[in-house]
Amino acid sequence: MKLGRNDPCHCGSGKKYKKCCMNKDEFIKSIEDIPANEKVFNHLSYEEVDGYSTEELSCKLREIGVPFEKETFLHEVEVFHSAEDLSKHWYRQYNLNLTGRMADFPWFVAWVLWNRLAEPQNPSMEALSELVERGYDALEADDPIKACDDWLQFWELLKHQMDPYHNTLNYLDERYSGGFFIGNVVQDLELTLEEAGQQDPTYYEKRLIYCQSFCEYFPNEEHIYHNMRRAIADTYSRLNRYEEAEREFEQLIVDVPENPWSYIGLADMLFLDKKEQYSRAKSLYLKALPLTETHPYGDKEAVEDRLQMMEHEERSM
Repeated sequence: MKLGRNDPCHCGSGKKYKKCCMNKDEFIKSIEDIPANEKVFNHLSYEEVDGYSTEELSCKLREIGVPFEKETFLHEVEVFHSAEDLSKHWYRQYNLNLTGRMADFPWFVAWVLWNRLAEPQNPSMEALSELVERGYDALEADDPIKACDDWLQFWELLKHQMDPYHNTLNYLDERYSGGFFIGNVVQDLELTLEEAGQQDPTYYEKRLIYCQSFCEYFPNEEHIYHNMRRAIADTYSRLNRYEEAEREFEQLIVDVPENPWSYIGLADMLFLDKKEQYSRAKSLYLKALPLTETHPYGDKEAVEDRLQMMEHEERSM
């Protein structure tokens, strides 16, 4: 039965309907009440919610039962890592009971207001995920430079979330497990910076800075850390800074002698990049070869292929 403005509210508060739940019910009805030909696409979207002003959204939150205050919200975004988790908190805290299109309304409001009101260095997981996806979309469109730009922005934002007491990615993997796999992103960024550098050498410089930064933050992330150090040395080589490259590779061999790629990296620089010191390069490949049998990331076939290439070049000289 339709309630009149002056009837007792259906929630049992004892107040008149117009003084209690009327605005909330009308707002919910406006969200639910969409044209019949659009009902197949009945999901609320971020863009719809983003169309409201901040004041309108704060009012609408109050209407559905969330007593929104900016100061409280800014504290909440320091506690939670995603707008979705914050909206779940609102559901529990304020006993929200929203269905249909309205079910996701608190999540989208939290997401929109987070983007508008929070400090830029405190992004939501949704904002970070958006940058990650944009990077992969650019990569799929064969635009490594655009992918690097998006992922480097992601990296700069992520650095504000890093805890100096952690030397691996584990805590960030756990924090953002619902949005992206951070181990994949950081490695894909390094590889894509190398690809972008072939188009624009300034991205080799960016690769250098990025890999050095990663190594400072995550020295105990063994496999990725090794790859980043090898990428640093490789980047010096691509920039024709061979003395620095050689020093980096030699130090990597001293620090991680059990990893065959420490030797392969230096040998590749001598044989494939500089085209010199073949005997030294060959001895490095031969040192790497037995290590490929025991190391989890060893690639015996890769070393054998390089040795065959070297033999072919030596015969042709």
